Amino acid sequence: AGVDQTVCANTDTFSLNGFVSNAGGGRWESSGLGSFIPDDTTLNAGYDITAADTANGFVTFVLRSMDNGLCNQVFDTMTLSFSPMARAFIGPFNTLCVNETGATMQGYVTNAGGMIWSSTGTGIFTLSNIDSIVTYTPSAADLTNGIAEISLVTTGNGICPSDTDRITLEIA
Repeated sequence: AGVDQTVCANTDTFSLNGFVSNAGGGRWESSGLGSFIPDDTTLNAGYDITAADTANGFVTFVLRSMDNGLCNQVFDTMTLSFSPMARAFIGPFNTLCVNETGATMQGYVTNAGGMIWSSTGTGIFTLSNIDSIVTYTPSAADLTNGIAEISLVTTGNGICPSDTDRITLEIA
């Protein structure tokens, strides 16, 4: 059945790589609710992962030998674990009205090692663009444009992709 593996929780399908010798074939079983593609007797089948599988945190696969003749059936197991997705969140708003003194925002990340703030504008972030609480001070160009998009991106996501949350600053 192979070695235990971990995939990101947003994975839809997992490729199994079974090997059976001295038998007529093999059959996959799973502890999950997904299905084998094209079927459970294809050694290199795909497995369609369900939301219930992901919520459970893992699926255990068993590959059993079939058509063993006079020999006993043998089996091997592997566990597929799911790494949770990173999430970014900026406060409870989608749009924030600010003046030339700027806007203080708080960002939150889960299942990530850190965060980084960025802007479509040319203003500056204080304290640092990697802190959870920042103040964005608009530049003269931002004041002229009247708008800047602020993004918060997760970092240190392990095997999962980063996540981004955005808000629009309407600058008056």
